[in-house]
Amino acid sequence: KGLTVNLIRSVIKEWGCDCLVFFNYNRINLDLEKENSQKDMALLFGLDNFKNIISQIKRYPNEREKIILEAFKEICLEIGVKYFLPFRITLEKKNKTSHYLIFMTKHVLGFAKMKEVMAKYSLLEDGIPNYTYIEGYDNTADILNFGIVGPMENLKNLLIKDFQKKVILVGKIIDLYNEKGLFYIDKNIKSALIKLEDEKKIEDCTPNATTKRKGTFSEKRLVRFLG
Repeated sequence: KGLTVNLIRSVIKEWGCDCLVFFNYNRINLDLEKENSQKDMALLFGLDNFKNIISQIKRYPNEREKIILEAFKEICLEIGVKYFLPFRITLEKKNKTSHYLIFMTKHVLGFAKMKEVMAKYSLLEDGIPNYTYIEGYDNTADILNFGIVGPMENLKNLLIKDFQKKVILVGKIIDLYNEKGLFYIDKNIKSALIKLEDEKKIEDCTPNATTKRKGTFSEKRLVRFLG
C-alpha cells in the first residue's frame, strides 16, 4: 500500500533520476485477489494490467510470481523506465520469496553499477549472479530464475551468436550488453571470453600489444570471433 505507478513516474520522470523500490511480493500475492485490495492493486499495476494479471494467474497458477513481476516490469517500462533490475529476497533459510528490491533507471551507467553491487550479495551459478539472496542457503539448483541470466554455456553461445566472424573490443561487448539490459556483469563476460579462447573459438588480435597474461582479458583487448 502506498506504492503506485504514478508515484514511480514522478520519481523517474527527470533524466538521471534512479529509483529503488521495495516490492513486497509476499503481501501483494496475499492481497491480489481480495476485494478490499483491488483499488490498491489497480493503482499499482494500472486497471487493465491488474485485470490481465488476474486472468493470467487463473490460466497459469504455477506461474503466479513470474506473471506478477513481469506485469510490474511492463508498466514501469511503459512510464519511462529503461532498465529494470530486480533482486529477490527470500524468507529466512527458505526458497520462498519475501520481497524484491527493484532498481529502476533511465541510464545505462546506473544499471551497470547496480548490477555489480547486487551481484556481491547474490547466489551464483557458474559465477553468474541469480540476483537472489537466501540467508543460510548455498544450493542454487532450485532458485527461481525469470530468464534473467543463464549459466556460462548460455553466455558463451550468446557471444558467438552476436559476434560471429567479427573483431571487437572487449569493452565494447560489455557496453553493448549493458545497453541491451542484459544482467551479466563485466566479470561474467570476461570469463566467457577466456573459456572461448581456450576452446579456440576466439583469438586475441590486439595490435602492438604486450603479451596477455593467460586467463585474463582487459577491456582494451581486441578479440576476433572465429567461425
